[in-house]
Amino acid sequence: MSKPSANNNLTGAVCMLLSAFFFALVGVFIKLAGPAVGVWQISFYRALVGILLMLGLSGCLRVAILGPNLRLLIIRGLSGTIGFLSMILALRQIPLAEVMVLFFLFPAFAALFSPWVNDERVARQDWLLIGLAFAGTLVILLPDGGLHLRLGHLCALVTSVLAGLNTALVRRLAGQHSPYCIYFFFCLAAAAVSIWPLALGAEPLIPSGTGLMYLAAIGVAATIGQVLMNQGFYHLPATEGGVVLMSQIIIAAAWGVLFFGEPLTWRLILGGGLIMAGGAGLGRRAKAKALG
Repeated sequence: MSKPSANNNLTGAVCMLLSAFFFALVGVFIKLAGPAVGVWQISFYRALVGILLMLGLSGCLRVAILGPNLRLLIIRGLSGTIGFLSMILALRQIPLAEVMVLFFLFPAFAALFSPWVNDERVARQDWLLIGLAFAGTLVILLPDGGLHLRLGHLCALVTSVLAGLNTALVRRLAGQHSPYCIYFFFCLAAAAVSIWPLALGAEPLIPSGTGLMYLAAIGVAATIGQVLMNQGFYHLPATEGGVVLMSQIIIAAAWGVLFFGEPLTWRLILGGGLIMAGGAGLGRRAKAKALG
């Protein structure tokens, strides 16, 4: 395989930065929407937009939208759906930056899941990096010597655990399935799970005009972010792409301050730095193992 060119690296980095921008924008739209939209509405309409766009893109690009490992695709889709629902709840409970910081614990959880999903051993150096990431979590959740754990923090941690599982599953699925196929099945699972509460009247199936605008914005931003991330990983190695994607934390923190007046504490900065360092280190270790 030829060495990636500087132009390819630049293209990949730009795609990843834009992806981080749109993923952070999803969180902003969810918080701005507030009571105008419900949890099930967000999940269903985001999935519906994703299904339509994936079908259109896969048709235009002539990429397979189905894959051979249906069982793993369904598991990945369901776990991703639960993770996204947990993130919505977290965004409604705690600051945007805290949700994003805790979400980026997922490389540590991915390393923990890898022995079972991909038969990859966790080395001693990996444990140190995992510990560094979890130390960052404790810095955030243990202010003034006491545990400061709210429902939103628990939901964000559930999201991170499932994102780690999804990362390990995608790593296993990637050899036989296109990114469009994997994301398509996630959207199918989310739509299937979310339509039932809507059909049973937990929330209105048809939102208000304002709610529909927010739902469309969430669905489009999430899908654009996903497509850009896929394109970024096409041009950049996974390690470098993952590190650039962590800029989502900085973007989310800035928007949290600008849009919602959220505090930017030294604990959040220090804890986020430790989590990012641990995640970046695990990414580099994974690259070294692949090359070795």
